[in-house]
Amino acid sequence: MKNFAENNSSSRFDHVDFTLLADGKSVLPGQGKGMKTYFGLGFWSHDFKRVGLIPPEANPAQSMKYYPNHFNYWNLRSTFLNFPSEVQVTTWFNQLSEHAAPDFLCTPVVSSEITHRTKLWSLAGQLREYFSHIRLLKQYLGPVCLQISPKISPDNLDEILSILTLIPQDIKCFIELRNLEWFREPAQEKIHEVFKEKNIALIMSDTAENRELLHMGHTTRETMIRFFATGHQQTDQVRLKQWAVRLKDWKAKGLEQLYFSVECPKDITGLKVARFTVEEFNRVFDAGLKPLVLSPELPKPDEDDRWVYL
Repeated sequence: MKNFAENNSSSRFDHVDFTLLADGKSVLPGQGKGMKTYFGLGFWSHDFKRVGLIPPEANPAQSMKYYPNHFNYWNLRSTFLNFPSEVQVTTWFNQLSEHAAPDFLCTPVVSSEITHRTKLWSLAGQLREYFSHIRLLKQYLGPVCLQISPKISPDNLDEILSILTLIPQDIKCFIELRNLEWFREPAQEKIHEVFKEKNIALIMSDTAENRELLHMGHTTRETMIRFFATGHQQTDQVRLKQWAVRLKDWKAKGLEQLYFSVECPKDITGLKVARFTVEEFNRVFDAGLKPLVLSPELPKPDEDDRWVYL
């Protein structure tokens, strides 16, 4: 997904209508009993010691362990780029056991070497191996996300159905479709019915590049939203205010679990977007999120930034 935060000028977004669409097809019952909100980032940096999220004395190898101090949700996207080994997942589990709250959750993304192949069904062995490794997160394992290649269109529906049969019964699964044809009729109606029957949530992506990916429908009583910041403060705040109002409505209608991640540029601007999100969600629908406290920004250190793609 393209990063839209490289230019802080709003002019490049003047042509984009960021208004949220009306709700799509939904299984929400119409009356809510309460909603658990999970919130996190799509990026992390050792350089965040500049604003107090990481202690000054921490070394780069330790920086990741401080993430759970500030967020309750980790959209584990590094597993999309690199197939996770048992050793790596065990290391994450040990770090979380020491530093994370009991309700902290990870939502790992299935490796692209599985999901971005044309013949998904042919990689059943690799998918089983992936699930066996990711299970080592134990109580911190949330929904597993499959980001399907844009090359997979409604003409390849059988491929989607095949991979669904390979998901273990005890693994909750969310799917992100990237080909725009899935969000046009009659394909949208078909995939909604399939995912509703299988109890699989369809991930929403709020990005300036492809507004059609923001389908606004619900196939389960849980949803995941990936918010791609523009880096322009006024634009992003208006968008997040819309989301707060819509999520309050969904909460009242019966949404039970929300996973919301902010995808941002690799600088302190992204943290300011995250801080505003937490404040707005807590204010509008009582999300119960821990306030994100940022100290005044310190001068940039001489050392190279140590970025981790979560």
